[in-house]
Amino acid sequence: MGIFSSSKKEKSVLLFHIGTGSIGTSLVTNLKQSDKYIKPNVIYSSRTPFSFKENLSFSEFVEEMVKSLETSLRNFEKAKLPPPDAIHCVLASPWYVSQTRVIQIEKNVPFVYTKKFEEDLVKKEIERFATERNLDTGEKDGGAQVIDKQIIQIKLNGYSYVDPYEKKAKKAELAIFLSVSPTFLIERIRNTIKKTLNAKSVFFSSFVFMSFIVFRDIYKETKDFLIIDVGSEVTDIAFVRNDLLEGSTSFPSGKNFILRRLVAGLKMSNDEVVSLMQLYQDGNIETGMKERIDKFLLPAKNEWLKHFQNSLFTLSNNLTLPDAIFLTAGENLVRWFQDTITKEEFNQYVLTKKKFLVVTADKSTLLSFCTPGCENANDPFMLLESIFISRMHNINHA
Repeated sequence: MGIFSSSKKEKSVLLFHIGTGSIGTSLVTNLKQSDKYIKPNVIYSSRTPFSFKENLSFSEFVEEMVKSLETSLRNFEKAKLPPPDAIHCVLASPWYVSQTRVIQIEKNVPFVYTKKFEEDLVKKEIERFATERNLDTGEKDGGAQVIDKQIIQIKLNGYSYVDPYEKKAKKAELAIFLSVSPTFLIERIRNTIKKTLNAKSVFFSSFVFMSFIVFRDIYKETKDFLIIDVGSEVTDIAFVRNDLLEGSTSFPSGKNFILRRLVAGLKMSNDEVVSLMQLYQDGNIETGMKERIDKFLLPAKNEWLKHFQNSLFTLSNNLTLPDAIFLTAGENLVRWFQDTITKEEFNQYVLTKKKFLVVTADKSTLLSFCTPGCENANDPFMLLESIFISRMHNINHA
């Protein structure tokens, strides 16, 4: 069942971006049945930050996320807007894990490849994936839920097929992209939302899958690219080749990794450091302070780059990586990360054929695909997700 019913009237969706440093919220309207793309109208948008803390355990991290989600829901209630027709949550890492899995089966005698046969293979692979990633948390409602599932390629007897069903073969191979999230986490988010809103269903997607759909559709001429999402605590990298999401990886160092180094070194608050980095990126900082920042920023930059380089090697799997990169990082450090990746001097000459071309998902570009219906409708993450929801609505009614 899709996110919407079959009714043709205009729909609205309440979007939540479940990040690692904040919760983004947007109410999106003007979602209509159409063969063409219709700009979504963002009539409400807000962001609620987590408390900036050191060394949180995962359970404490979950509690911080839930507190921010509850605040976001209260703020939405205060706006006294019409209730949404649907609710959709987009999860950032580490709230989910994803991987491209290859399933192979071979028999001595020919077999018929059916939809049921495929579904059984995929179901077993999902169970293996969840077990390998230790997603059965031991909670009473342990286990994992699939939030994204996309078959990338199907081969029968070594040949690729778009429509493999009811064909005979001795050997089948499926490549499938999966995102899964712990069941207890999905239920915690769903129940928190339902306590405030009268929601029959709450849908989920991963940020990596969502951003793949949007970047693929906005930049139609670019068939091969990397997606880099620098979250507050985690950096995700996804590899797209020939318009297919082939794989992704991540490492546990994001924006807060850089900010914590500066907070400790400069002996300032997080808010003071964020303000200084804005001036630093604008080139409006006096020389003495710039030298102080560089003293602590350079080692943090080198350590982040080391993780970045190792992740690219893992992702490449001896293949040439694309030079085109679409970057999301939030406005407080996005230009610094863009500059850092662009000037990275090793991988882009070893793993790619050209110098990295880093394009940021900035609000000026994204607003050309949305209608800003409120004063705060300029959050790049929420604009990306609004475009995604509009695309999914059109696909559901195609």
